[in-house]
Amino acid sequence: MLKSLCALALVCCLFCLSGCGTKLPDALTPGLQVPYTRVTYLDGGYDTIHRYRGTKLAVLFWAKWCSKSRGQLDAFNRIARDYSPKTGGSKTTFLAVNLDDFKVEDDLRRYLEAQGITSVKHVFSGNGADDEAALAFRAFEIPIVFVVDEQGVVKLTSFDVDDIREHL
Repeated sequence: MLKSLCALALVCCLFCLSGCGTKLPDALTPGLQVPYTRVTYLDGGYDTIHRYRGTKLAVLFWAKWCSKSRGQLDAFNRIARDYSPKTGGSKTTFLAVNLDDFKVEDDLRRYLEAQGITSVKHVFSGNGADDEAALAFRAFEIPIVFVVDEQGVVKLTSFDVDDIREHL
C-alpha cells in the first residue's frame, strides 16, 4: 500500500513539474487536416477555424501562468507584426489562443494591453485546458504553435514560434 502511494505521489510530482511541456506526444502533426472547431475571441465573438480557409494560419496556444508561454507570445506578436500585409508580409492570420480560466480574464486583458500584444487575434474561451480549439488541436502541452496552410492542412507543429518563419 505504501509503495503504491509513493508511486502515485511520484507520478503526480512529475506531472506537476513537467510545466510548459517539452515533447509533442499527441498534438496534431504535419500532414493532418485541422478538425472543425470553434474559436471564441477575447472580445466575445466567435468563429470557426474553417473560416480561415484560403489563408495561412499560425496558431499559438499559451497561458499567462506559464513564463515560457509569455516569452513565446511576445515573439509570436513580433513575427505577426513582421509578416503583416501592411509591411509587405504574407497573408497569414495569427491566432493566440489563451488557455487560462475565466476568472483571470480582466488580468489577462490588462497584461495584453501593458505588453502591447496587438498584432495577433486573441482567442479566449475562459475554459482553460478544456478550450474547444485546444482539444481539437490536441494542444495538451504549452506553449505550442501550429502553422496551417490555405487548405487547412497542418504544416508545422513546434514548441518554438521562431520555427514558423520558414512556413509563412
